[in-house]
Amino acid sequence: MCIRDSAYTDGDRIFGVIRGVGLSNDGRQSGFLAPAMDGQVRAMKAAYEAAGLEPRDIGFIECHATGTPRGDTIELESLAQVWAGSPKPVIGSLKGNIGHPITASGVASLLKVLSSFDEKVLPPTPCDDPLDAIETHGFRLLAEEEAWESDGPRRAAISNFGFGGNNAHLIVEEWVAPEGSGDQGLVISEYPQPSQGREAIAIAGIGVIAGETVGLPGFVRRLVGASDKEGTKSTEVVLSMTNLGFPPNDLQDSLAQQTSILAVVEEALRQVGGLNPDRTGVYVGMCVDPQAARHGLRVRLKEVLSDDVDMAGWREVNARSARHLTAAGVIGCMPNIPANRVHAQQDWRAPGFTVASEELSGVDALKLAARALQAREIDCALVGASDFSHESAHRDAATRVLPEDRHRPGDAAVGLVVMREKDAIEKGYPIFASIVEDGERPPEGPVSLSLVPEEDESEVTARFGHAHGAAGLLHIAAGAVMAQLGVTLDEEGAWPAPRNKNTAHTHVSIRSFMGMEGDVFLRAPDRTTDLISPIDVPVTRFFAAGALSDRGSDVLAGRESNEGEVRVALVGRTEEDVERLAAHAAQELIGGREPNAPGTVSYTHLRAHETREDRVCRLLREK
Repeated sequence: MCIRDSAYTDGDRIFGVIRGVGLSNDGRQSGFLAPAMDGQVRAMKAAYEAAGLEPRDIGFIECHATGTPRGDTIELESLAQVWAGSPKPVIGSLKGNIGHPITASGVASLLKVLSSFDEKVLPPTPCDDPLDAIETHGFRLLAEEEAWESDGPRRAAISNFGFGGNNAHLIVEEWVAPEGSGDQGLVISEYPQPSQGREAIAIAGIGVIAGETVGLPGFVRRLVGASDKEGTKSTEVVLSMTNLGFPPNDLQDSLAQQTSILAVVEEALRQVGGLNPDRTGVYVGMCVDPQAARHGLRVRLKEVLSDDVDMAGWREVNARSARHLTAAGVIGCMPNIPANRVHAQQDWRAPGFTVASEELSGVDALKLAARALQAREIDCALVGASDFSHESAHRDAATRVLPEDRHRPGDAAVGLVVMREKDAIEKGYPIFASIVEDGERPPEGPVSLSLVPEEDESEVTARFGHAHGAAGLLHIAAGAVMAQLGVTLDEEGAWPAPRNKNTAHTHVSIRSFMGMEGDVFLRAPDRTTDLISPIDVPVTRFFAAGALSDRGSDVLAGRESNEGEVRVALVGRTEEDVERLAAHAAQELIGGREPNAPGTVSYTHLRAHETREDRVCRLLREK
């Protein structure tokens, strides 16, 4: 797919034009797998609003219909509500031709519609016993194809619904080249164009589980402390019974990826006020857990083994390969369910996704949320990622396919509440950091936090292990903490970053083992939040001059400088510590003496070709 005008000017074949997409979630429904008419209607209405069209403009509807009387009846009732007062179009469903392609059903339906445009026919749908509701509501189901007559471009709608309450409605239009345009010239688009504004997105809430560390305060302490090689495995996930939203026994059969998302969401939401359920989306990064494949392996194991397999051994392996399959267990290992669990628990009805792209899973989820916020499709989003990499099959695979610096596993789950920065300021919510465009970073460059194979082991990975699908978002959570505190990391802990804290930027760079890259730039807020304590990070002041005596008055007055070969650094745990050190250093400097307070005052001459950041690190370590 590409932008229509670009495809036309490039001479590409255009099969059709997507006019609008409507997305929603059912929120807290009667059953986790039960369809809900309200959610479907909201998705349809959103699509027509985005497209600038009316239901009467549609000539064919490709339904999600799966042949279940209850689900199909609800879909027909939803269509009847949206098409009330409008001529009813022909309906159909590809599942009558090829069965249910599961995750590919939406794309398969789109191919069917595009083929119908090309052939200019309304397609038939095989159905031995159509529901009476089809005729009752005035829709038509074709047993044979019909010519698709139209005064203008042919238009179709495609509905797709997913487990847990996802609803999508897409409007696609036949491509008709402008009259007299020939092969040259730019098509002037009549369709709504996306906004070009790129607002800063604030991180207003953070929830974290990282190995044995549960909660943001513990995460901060461990992040800014010395490198930690232990405690990367989580042994349990604890959920509050208040407003749990699901039967505890069902969650007992769910993977930790799902339950941990609920736990970090609970922590992140405590840091902000009430959110509009119709304008809050959920975007979760999660890779496919090996448990999701074990049941299929158990069924197919005999097929992949030789004919002379030991049957007794096969039965033993079969029984041990996966736990007993229950309805709750099936849902509990579906990778697309974590976002929908949050929707159902919180009764949020805006769109949401679960995204799988290895180490970039959480990063891509965050970028989807940021795009929706900037387009004003939502006002707030919960972005999460989880992966429990200590799982035995995952550990074995990691040693075979991942770079060496990602072999030590880590369990982690991260939840971020994000919204437009202006909205967070207006509501008085905490701002840990803001996500900004690359062009907004300062000229001298931001402090970097990288998960890149060619570099040394990431400092976040050194502390918490490699959490794979959650690794990207874990680094972004760490980057937000670094921006808030104005620090950089190394194996010895956190050190003040060589820049003004109020203009601090952190560049989080992630590369998946498959070579895909993701970059996020974080800017520190103008005001700090007491949700992150700076107690473990030293307070510093830096001064420079051409001679010792020139520094005394500047130190006493607090006039920091970066010019001159004589450098003085003051390091303390509090502002009061630094003030006392400044008084001592100023007295020594005015007297022409080198200040000497081991561990707290550092004095040096600038070395040739030494950068400001190099000097900061050297000054702090020399004393």
